[in-house]
Amino acid sequence: MEGREGGWTVVLLRKGGLRSWSWSLDRVPVLLGVAAVVLVLVAAGFGLGLGWAALRGSSREARLEARVDSLTHERGKILALAARLDSVDRAYRRLRQVMGGEVAASDRDVQLPSDEPGGPAPAGPESASAPDAASAPDTYDWPLAQRGFVTRGHQEGASGPAEGHPGIDIAVPTGSYVRASAGGRVTEAGDDDVYGKFVRIEHGGGVRTLYAHNLWLFVRSGDSVARDEVIALSGNTGRSTAPHLHFEVTKGGRTVDPARLLRSPGG
Repeated sequence: MEGREGGWTVVLLRKGGLRSWSWSLDRVPVLLGVAAVVLVLVAAGFGLGLGWAALRGSSREARLEARVDSLTHERGKILALAARLDSVDRAYRRLRQVMGGEVAASDRDVQLPSDEPGGPAPAGPESASAPDAASAPDTYDWPLAQRGFVTRGHQEGASGPAEGHPGIDIAVPTGSYVRASAGGRVTEAGDDDVYGKFVRIEHGGGVRTLYAHNLWLFVRSGDSVARDEVIALSGNTGRSTAPHLHFEVTKGGRTVDPARLLRSPGG
């Protein structure tokens, strides 16, 4: 290539021969051509960079979407757990109220309204002192905070399970509030093969009541209880085939039909 003013001359010689070729190149077109090539290369590099960035962005977006889906799933689990904890907290506070806790005046003095419309209205609490042996209340309240329904009645003259059915069976869901039908003193509270978890209360005048097949007891032998005080949660313990309360009334050592003494639910 030979330089000349304002451009270049390119001479091509054939090896071993005398023939040659030559081209004259102006400077401006050459420079423009080189610039064009450089621009093409720069553009190609820029395009590749954009493509790589877009690819990386797409991959990152996919990872972010997967993370969002994972967080959404975790949020659902947390919300479900929060709902469960709230339910447990409500049940715990309800149990604390039944047992007294921070609500009642003592650890057992809980007067509850009916769980159902038209159910028994709590009477005013009687004295929780020891019952007078010479007298007994004239009426006895329904032994549950809800109506329930009687599935088996009293068998006249029965004084124990071996002789028939000495009380009445009231079907209610497990965990229903069992209430003292009148004020008195707990003479027995424990567990029995037949009666399951039971409570026996002396009311005076030779009258006693029995509450059997409970899930949980809130009183002990020797405790004094008031009328309508919650003494247990109903259950299905002992010789029982379904959740219910077995309720007995004895007078002078013999069972009597509770229907003769109980005020009907809502009465």
